[in-house]
Amino acid sequence: MALLDVLATNVAVRGDQPFLLHEGRRVTYRELDRLANRAANALRGLGVAKGDRVTLAVGNSVEYVVGALGVLKAGAILHPVNAALGAGELGYVLAHAAPRVILVDAGTAPAILAPALERPPGVRVAAFGSVAGAYAFDALMGASADTRPDVRLGADDYSTLLYTSGTTGRPKGVLFTHGRTGTSGPHFIQALGLTDADTILAVTPLFHGNAWGAVVTALQCSSASWTTPAASCLPARWARSCSGHRHAWPRTSATPSRPPKRSATAGSTPATWVVSTRTAGSTSSTASVT
Repeated sequence: MALLDVLATNVAVRGDQPFLLHEGRRVTYRELDRLANRAANALRGLGVAKGDRVTLAVGNSVEYVVGALGVLKAGAILHPVNAALGAGELGYVLAHAAPRVILVDAGTAPAILAPALERPPGVRVAAFGSVAGAYAFDALMGASADTRPDVRLGADDYSTLLYTSGTTGRPKGVLFTHGRTGTSGPHFIQALGLTDADTILAVTPLFHGNAWGAVVTALQCSSASWTTPAASCLPARWARSCSGHRHAWPRTSATPSRPPKRSATAGSTPATWVVSTRTAGSTSSTASVT
């Protein structure tokens, strides 16, 4: 089942249950779906058509997830990017991806709007929050319908464009289809014994495929909630984000381990699956639980 179909099923079955927990904010499946629909319609209002690329340069937040799902609902290809890349590498990736729109926030806008950065001709920059020189995406969403746009998508349509690290040369774009997105989720659910009582904690930057996989896995795990503090969170902030959730299996080393299988019980406190962690001052993820 494609990711957007999984979301639609969750909305129909458990629409009023929380899915996203972020720094005190709770977003239900139904609210997330409506916000993503508004984002999709706002993108189409900016000229985005099926098959266009939309670059997402947004920090870990509810807006990132809303923007990403909005891109998919618009029929466009999601292109997550690390705005902390050097101007040369970032410029190359943007030129190669040739997005129709770049979505930013206040934290990433300086890098994307920097005069030294060569952006593709005709690309439009829209921002969550107030950013000079960018379209006000919040306002565009507010003026857009909260129903899903009429875009037909098949399993073989492209959904995501990820770039390799470029260790031995230029970064290379890798395309994923809607049918391919989310195929790893069931394996994580089975291997880790995840249930709908679990909370998945993602600390790595969401532009990374591993962290985005946490979103996909949470959706496929039915009512599992997903907690994401800011990508640059400090230990105290990380602890506050975890407050109120029983930690069944926190993992902070690079050594993979398998947790004991658990079953959900009525009224049980949600547990937390630590997908990956960052140490203070690091610039990349340091652990990944598989």
